[in-house]
Amino acid sequence: MTEAELEQLRQLLVEMTAALTNVALYAADIQARLGIAEGRDAASRNGHISQPHVDRAMFCVHWEGRSCFLGNTTTFRLFDCLARRPDRYVPHRHLLIDAWEGSVVNVRTIRSVVRHLRHKLRHAKMEGLAAAIVGGGKAYALRLRPVT
Repeated sequence: MTEAELEQLRQLLVEMTAALTNVALYAADIQARLGIAEGRDAASRNGHISQPHVDRAMFCVHWEGRSCFLGNTTTFRLFDCLARRPDRYVPHRHLLIDAWEGSVVNVRTIRSVVRHLRHKLRHAKMEGLAAAIVGGGKAYALRLRPVT
């Protein structure tokens, strides 16, 4: 393959990524306008937080009629990792494997991405879900049930 062909493929990849990102944003907006809520049930009225839906195809989080587009990022992979293990602390070493795909990062980097994730969720008007991401020691959890 020539350098020109490689460059054409790179440009096509950039354009496709931009198009898919736009599609995901439009889909999230439509879902929010229609009030689509995954997992809204009686438990959410009893101090429980309803289970968020992680859309791995669109890199979005859907919760109580709202959507938050995170993109194909470490932030999305971190949330996905926590959502697959609700109410259980996930140690940093597991987060590094799942969200950072084995890359070695320091604790400050993990805290920074968690802070960014909470910010994105708050911006999408998912304050309750952002507050449900808790850290303790060298682990994080997505708390959907109240601590008893």
